[in-house]
Amino acid sequence: MKNITLFLIIILTSCQSATLVPSEGIVDLSLNEAKEIQLENEKIKLTLTKIMDSRCPEDATCVRAGEAIASFTFDNQSFDLCIGPDCNLATTVNFKTINGITIKLIEVNPLPKTTNGDMAKSVVVKVEN
Repeated sequence: MKNITLFLIIILTSCQSATLVPSEGIVDLSLNEAKEIQLENEKIKLTLTKIMDSRCPEDATCVRAGEAIASFTFDNQSFDLCIGPDCNLATTVNFKTINGITIKLIEVNPLPKTTNGDMAKSVVVKVEN
């Protein structure tokens, strides 16, 4: 009986379920994480593939403020979104619309510090259709 219960627990927890996006459409993504997001009338899969963060650390003085660029894959398309004061110098923007679905980069966490260079990064995006 214990084996059957354990087997059922493993099966049920291994199933990937869609993340239901709240009405404001805010989604957290970790690096190399693919999330299935249930929108009003469709389910989409969004993957965060890379983060390049060149923003000036909070505890440093820099010549330029920098930017953070997050790379995503959605609907068989790869694209970059940028956030930060120097994004106007980059060729990327902070939102992308594909097939009527808009993905907007809200933040990249954590903010850089001179002591946290190896910390895992994550992003917050807004998804809406």
